[in-house]
Amino acid sequence: MFLMLIFQHTANAQFISRAVISSAGATANAPGMSMDWTIGEVIVETAAGTNHMLTQGFHQPDLLVIPVVKGFFIPEGFSPNNDAINDLFIITGLSIYPNNAFVIYNRWGNKVFEASPYKNDWDGKSTSGLSMGGDKLPVGTYFYLFYPGDSSPVLKGTIYLNK
Repeated sequence: MFLMLIFQHTANAQFISRAVISSAGATANAPGMSMDWTIGEVIVETAAGTNHMLTQGFHQPDLLVIPVVKGFFIPEGFSPNNDAINDLFIITGLSIYPNNAFVIYNRWGNKVFEASPYKNDWDGKSTSGLSMGGDKLPVGTYFYLFYPGDSSPVLKGTIYLNK
């Protein structure tokens, strides 16, 4: 969350950025200004400058913002049915993360696929030996963890496998 405070007498703007990660109070300082906040049912922020004091309430706690990498996209589904359309699970821009790891789980939490690094080659088959009736996975929702292999956070999501 960004809070912009404009002090009319000083004719300048102050910007404070913060991430709420606990329920304890905290303080942030900027030139000519300090800001205190506490968290309860609502967040109460008080910012004081040279000539003014501002108190705000009814803010929701901030969410962790994960930066979006331009050109990188993990789709939400594919259809490995041998029709030459979407037969492989393709992550666009995968080359951005050459040290990645990709793990897919079924709805019971069993690992059905794992690759490190992933090379856009999953065809909807289990590599763990947990499937019944062969290695082709049934239609359904699967869950993934994508480890970028750098300091970026792990990405989590779902994949709908259709036939």
